[in-house]
Amino acid sequence: MLKYLLAFLLVTNALASFSQSYEKEYEAQFAWEVKQINEFIERFNNSDTTLIKQYYQKHDPSKILTREKLIKSLFNAQRKDWNFADIQSFIKTADNKEHPAYLDFFKDNWYAKVNCAVNWKGRAENAVLTLTLKKLPNNTFKWVIASANTSFLADVNVGDKAQSIIKIPAPTDNTTALNPMSHATDFMGIDKVSSDKVNIANYFQDQDKCTPETQQFIHECFNGHLKILRANTVTYNFMQIKGWNIEIQQFNRPDKNSGWLISKLTKTFSD
Repeated sequence: MLKYLLAFLLVTNALASFSQSYEKEYEAQFAWEVKQINEFIERFNNSDTTLIKQYYQKHDPSKILTREKLIKSLFNAQRKDWNFADIQSFIKTADNKEHPAYLDFFKDNWYAKVNCAVNWKGRAENAVLTLTLKKLPNNTFKWVIASANTSFLADVNVGDKAQSIIKIPAPTDNTTALNPMSHATDFMGIDKVSSDKVNIANYFQDQDKCTPETQQFIHECFNGHLKILRANTVTYNFMQIKGWNIEIQQFNRPDKNSGWLISKLTKTFSD
């Protein structure tokens, strides 16, 4: 009987130890995962409020997370063809001790590219919408579509385009918009752009500043020919670090190096 009791205790202790180890690993993975673009910005900027810093302050206060280490953690580590000299140069620019460079959610020079499933005249198509944040007179913000890339609209001939591109009416409700937290749900409400036709002007930059292709997209929505169904994927681009363009995509995997990570780094000037 004693033998069975000892065996039971050994198994129970082993399971408890495994459970504790798994829970600890899960917590660490959750802390390292970059869950929102806001969290990406906080970590890049070495903010004390970012989750990863709060986690180690609680569980391992002796661990020092330098800004260099945090920025390195924001690169997709599974990509095999990184130019590490460029990465080091980029980090050196951002983490310059005298003139550090930071990302700012509410500043210019960044945008979201949303690849959307759409229905155009009964056909399943894709459209890539570029969205930026627009500051409103009351100092609030909203997401607006700056451009639409729609290869399928090349099917519309020049004459049809000239006839259809007319000034759309003013919105009936100025409060409808893609709210500034739309990115937190991966632009799940992007379908409102085509369904809220009477207020469609609220969802775009000034029509006069839009390219002919984007104006055509607006009018296809307004005329009921085109419906946005859903957002499939989202990619962010930041050009706020002088000389660099960083592309950010989401990587869903059971790994500490997961979430919103830098998928591409492009130098925008020569040394």
